[in-house]
Formats: sequence, structure tokens, C-alpha cells
Amino acid sequence: MVQQPFNHHRDYLLHELTALADIAGRHFHRDGLTARLHDLAQALLVSNPEPRPPLSNRTHVDTTFSLDLVSGIVLTAQSVIRGYPQMTEEDWADKATIALAELSALLRKEHAARLRGLYVIADPEIAGSSDLAGLIAAALQGGAKAVQLRDKHSDKGDQLPLAKTLAQMCRHHDALLFINDHADLAVAANADGIHVGQHDLPVEEARKSLLPHQLVGTSNALVDEAHASIGIGADYLAVGAMFPTKTKLNTRPAGVETLRMVRHITDLPIVAIGGINATNVAEVVQAGADAICVTSAILAAEDPEAASAELVEIIEKGLATRREA
Repeated sequence: MVQQPFNHHRDYLLHELTALADIAGRHFHRDGLTARLHDLAQALLVSNPEPRPPLSNRTHVDTTFSLDLVSGIVLTAQSVIRGYPQMTEEDWADKATIALAELSALLRKEHAARLRGLYVIADPEIAGSSDLAGLIAAALQGGAKAVQLRDKHSDKGDQLPLAKTLAQMCRHHDALLFINDHADLAVAANADGIHVGQHDLPVEEARKSLLPHQLVGTSNALVDEAHASIGIGADYLAVGAMFPTKTKLNTRPAGVETLRMVRHITDLPIVAIGGINATNVAEVVQAGADAICVTSAILAAEDPEAASAELVEIIEKGLATRREA
């Protein structure tokens, strides 16, 4: 009774390892990774050389599909390894873990590259009595490309319905959703990742709870903090505060010059945050920010959609000018 599910998992894994090898080779041009994934597929064939259907051969690589595939394949690999002790004896598990981690990192980098434009923090404390989901819907309609749910007071179970709603809204608008601090909530809501501060869960610990494709962004006020975040594998860096802000009272000043220095040390997406509005956003983009994070500039605006559209236009012009320079 156990052998049939095991065979099913192994056949699934065999097909998908081959598909991942194809993605690693044609999409990322990583021949070494391609070879290792093919070797893992070959190990499965040797374990049970019975005839099976032709292996999958995808000619088009869709990043979202690939991210979902890597997330699922890790769980399947664990099931196969548990069901076939010989693979553990041959270090198959270690090889699979390393290869899948490398491919996950490549896919996360591509996923994080979408972090461009307006990034809005959904904070119920700032929204007050207003409909927070409605405010974010207006921001997305105005062109926002990322949202972070930051609720410092509600229990996670109470936050989950809103988190799921925001995730659906963001997918509809091809935007990213991040959850502040809580990796388990990000998994439950199927968010794109989490954002952590300097004293929150470390990146490497957060990854133990997240799905392989989910991103981790970090807050940084100093160049040394940005260096450290890069070293531990952050997928994007938030730098701030750019200017004085009343939205978050315990933030530390960074300033535009720190942003410029961080831009020189990394090609990771950089999100600038803190006191940014329509009057100073162009300066911040020129200093190196890929995305601009705001809270009250949208949540407290008389017309959140129009406020978003105005910021989006300025950001896009700034990014275009920077590319041409």
C-alpha cells in the first residue's frame, strides 16, 4: 500500500526535476545546475528503471509557474527521500537540497526584480476608521506595484482575512504583497514574502518557515546594515528613513546620501522609505531607489487613487531618466 504513493511521488519528481533542469539551462544558462538536476533525475530512474511516460519538455518558462514548481518539489523530494533510504545513504538528499536551493535563489532574484515603482504600506493604525482594503484597492488602481501589510496590534488570526484579500487584489493588479514580520502569516495568505526589521526574525531563520519562492526584505538605516543584509541573503533592501516622518516614530534617519552609498554596493532592488511625498520623490529615485515606500501619502490622501497615480508617474519618469544616464 505504501509503494504505490511512493512510486507516484517519484514519477512526479522525476518529471519535474527534468523540467527544472530545462529551466536552469535555457532560462538561467546555468549548465552546472542543469547537470546536477539531470543527475538527480537519473538517480530516480536507476532506483526503478520501469518504463514511464516521456519526460516533460516545456518550451516556455513562466516565472510564477517555476516558483510554484520549486515550492512543491521540495516537499515531494522529502517524501521520496523518506520512502527510499538508499537515496539518503548516497547523499541524494544533500544534493537535492543544494540544487533546489540554488534554483530557488535564481527564481527569487527574478521575482524580486518586479519590485519597481510605488510600494504602499497598509497600516490599519494610519487608516483609522477608513476601509483599509478599499484604500489599497484605490492605490493599486492608481498603479501601485507592491503592498505591505503592517499591523502591529492585531492577532495574526485576525489579520489573515485581510491578508488573503490583499493577496488576491495584488495578484489581480500584478503587484507584490509582503507581510510585516510574520512568516507564518505570509505562508497562510500566499503572500510574495515578508519584510523584517533589524530586530525581527533573522533572514535565515525566516526562510525556515517560508516557502522556497517567498521573498525576504530587510530594513536598513546604515550602509553596514545593508552589507549585512546582503550577506545573509535578503532579496531586497529597504533604506530609510529618507526624511523625517510621523508615521513610524521609532525609525532611524538614513538620508539620501546613505541611499546613494547602498546603491553602489548592490544590484538588489532598493526600496526607499520615510517621509517621501510628491515633492521629494524624484530626488530619492535619482539617488538609486527602485521603489518608493509610502504610508500616509496614500492612506491619508483625499483621493488615494489620484495620489498613487501622481507618485507613479514621477517614479516612472525618474527611473527612465536614470536608465538613460
